[in-house]
Amino acid sequence: MNNNEKKTAIRFLIIDHQARGHALSCLLAQSNNVEFVFLSRESLLPRTSCNKVQPIYWIEKLQPDAYHTIVSFCHENEIDCVVIGTAHAMTKGLVDVLVLENIKVIGAGKNAAILEGSKSFSKQFFERHNVTTPKYYSCRSINELLAIDSVAYPCFIKSDSMIKSHYSAVKVSSREEAVNVAIEIFSIQKKRYGFSTYIILEELCRGRELSVTILMSGKDWVELPICRDYKTLSGKCDINTGGMGAITPVPDVGVKLRKSIVDELIRPVVAGMVQESLSYNGFLYFGIMIDTANMPVLLELNCRLGDPEGQAIFSLLTADFVSVLFAAATGRLQGNFPIAVKSGYICCVYAVPNGYPKQSDTSFPVLFSETFENTDKHNFYFGELLQSEQPNTIMTHNNRMFCVSARGETLFLARKLAYQKLDVIFCDGMYYRHDIGESVIEGVSVEYENI
Repeated sequence: MNNNEKKTAIRFLIIDHQARGHALSCLLAQSNNVEFVFLSRESLLPRTSCNKVQPIYWIEKLQPDAYHTIVSFCHENEIDCVVIGTAHAMTKGLVDVLVLENIKVIGAGKNAAILEGSKSFSKQFFERHNVTTPKYYSCRSINELLAIDSVAYPCFIKSDSMIKSHYSAVKVSSREEAVNVAIEIFSIQKKRYGFSTYIILEELCRGRELSVTILMSGKDWVELPICRDYKTLSGKCDINTGGMGAITPVPDVGVKLRKSIVDELIRPVVAGMVQESLSYNGFLYFGIMIDTANMPVLLELNCRLGDPEGQAIFSLLTADFVSVLFAAATGRLQGNFPIAVKSGYICCVYAVPNGYPKQSDTSFPVLFSETFENTDKHNFYFGELLQSEQPNTIMTHNNRMFCVSARGETLFLARKLAYQKLDVIFCDGMYYRHDIGESVIEGVSVEYENI
């Protein structure tokens, strides 16, 4: 940057190679209070307008443990705020390094990131602060698993540490099945981390699933629009994914339920984080089940936005969110920070390659019969891409190819537009769920389980 040029607005660096990072960059670039946005990723974005006012610059993907490179980039380009969207970067301590360099950052420090990085730690945290969560057992070996005689089947086995999505939570119906899944999870853990950690056996919890996200700054926080995400590969199977779609707002969440979520989950969690020196400036995601007694049960915490929940939320927020985000990054979230949203509903649908989530790193050519132009009503959000010399064609390069996020004055219209946009896309081997938001529109009560 030219050192003689006077800065007049905020400069953001987003470190997130998923479609969620693309969605955030599009939202920030709509604000006159933003000078420009740097988006760190492995590949260029298609030519989409994002309704942007300010430019979005693609830069080569910055590795989360390349501290010197990231710090130098921030200083050289006078970055005002770094937004970290990947758990890996947080668990590696990137936030701590940036804070020491007096660089404002949205993200959890290494000590707080353990709330997402270790399910056994988070479960113990919930117990210490009287937060309702399903009954669980943790074990470090097959022998310890076999010694547990009080678990009721079916139940879920979850990896304590972060691993690929379809093995992060697996429903098992017997001890024999549990042993087989546990062996596989321990093997994956050892390959990824060099050693096995824990597995969690968690009792079955049925009900309605919700994703609740707050933006926090120490003890202060604001609530973002509540989402319902769709985690399984289809409505008729138990295969876990990173997320196949989301809607927001959720029509069946009333004032009373919202208050219960705040009083029984959010407040005690935030207070506990402050008490245990785990608070930070950034997003905190609550994976919640509303059980059959209409009471909120906390399944998990993530120290970042969900994906696709992030795309749905950013599609509903207005550009005024920039001031709230920067206030959180600078520790000035005290007082009343209302979250301005557009009218209507958002329906977000992910497209994935056949074989997902078990197959990975597969590239597919995707042909669009129209341009990628984003509007106020719909957006295409992309993860990592490869170059393609064919017109109107992209090459996807990650498990979840891209998502379409559409807004309508009713959820019915939002769904209709999202699926209309998917109809202009041609790809051999592309799959997406056809039922995102459908049961909500029809007023059907669908019970989910604690994946």
